[in-house]
Amino acid sequence: MSTNRDFDRIAEAWLAEGPTELADRVLGAALEEVHLTHQQRTLRLPWRISTMSTQFRLAAAVIVVVALGLVALNLPRISGVGGPSASPPSPSPTLVPTDTPSPSASPAAKAPAATVAELVDRVYAALHAKDGAALRALAADGAQHSVYYTDGVTGSEVTSFVAAEFDLEHDPLQDVTRHGEPLVVGDLVVVPDAFTYATEVDTGFDMFVVTHVPGGLLVGQAATFYGKPGLAIDPNAIATIEAETAAWNMADTEAVLATMTSDAAFWEGLAGSTRTIHSGAGLKTFIEESSWFDVTITGPPVISGVFVAVPNRLSAGSDTSEGISLYDIRNGKIALQVHLNGTP
Repeated sequence: MSTNRDFDRIAEAWLAEGPTELADRVLGAALEEVHLTHQQRTLRLPWRISTMSTQFRLAAAVIVVVALGLVALNLPRISGVGGPSASPPSPSPTLVPTDTPSPSASPAAKAPAATVAELVDRVYAALHAKDGAALRALAADGAQHSVYYTDGVTGSEVTSFVAAEFDLEHDPLQDVTRHGEPLVVGDLVVVPDAFTYATEVDTGFDMFVVTHVPGGLLVGQAATFYGKPGLAIDPNAIATIEAETAAWNMADTEAVLATMTSDAAFWEGLAGSTRTIHSGAGLKTFIEESSWFDVTITGPPVISGVFVAVPNRLSAGSDTSEGISLYDIRNGKIALQVHLNGTP
């Protein structure tokens, strides 16, 4: 049986004497293997992230670390944290993660809240005061945060970061204010917000999952969805959501797709490894494989900017689960649908 020390010695020898160029066919084969592995995921329960086995997590981690290490050997070094990132549609502000803490640094102390309402209040008090320490104390360890921006024509994820490393003090974000009551379904929370920057105020939602820890509640995986100033909700948004829901319940894949744009994306989850994104041919397959359950809208929609959040229930026989879906709808079509599924 080899040990970690043996592995380190072999890896160091390979890096010292091995190839300095990674053939395109080798990288392509590795990426294809990862792609095929992802596509073979079985949907055991619709719109819910299944737990991977420990063996699969370790194998996936080894593949990713080796592949990224090989690529890094052959790419020029780029200054700045995390390398270059795609510029968001004009004019999206930039979110700034902090420097990665050193391995010797002790983890930040957490300050759990007693209730969901208290957690929401404390998060927004920290944002309003630009108190990064207080905000990080409310973020669960390892929780990630993604950011989606739309200019009304196109929309995309523009950045992602570890929540506990977010540098609020140096971010151009000046303030975040709630302009409506949060939509809460169990441990799922959606808050309508206005995001103030030096030159503009954007509107949208913060969406997060509450994490239970000893002593109370923290913010787990989260995402922000916002758009440029002046954007209004699509006048056909609610009718489009109702049409899509009816099509799901009739198991009519083509009718569901007819309510979506050609480049639509469906997110299961919000960020990092807990999220799965369906698009293109994969979206059609996902819809076909999810047609055996019904969707019921359980409350009024909440609107912020161009986005709509709707509480709903998934049911198949006696199995039911409460959740929330968030939509970016343009020209009467769904461009983005994000679904969070709660505990049955």
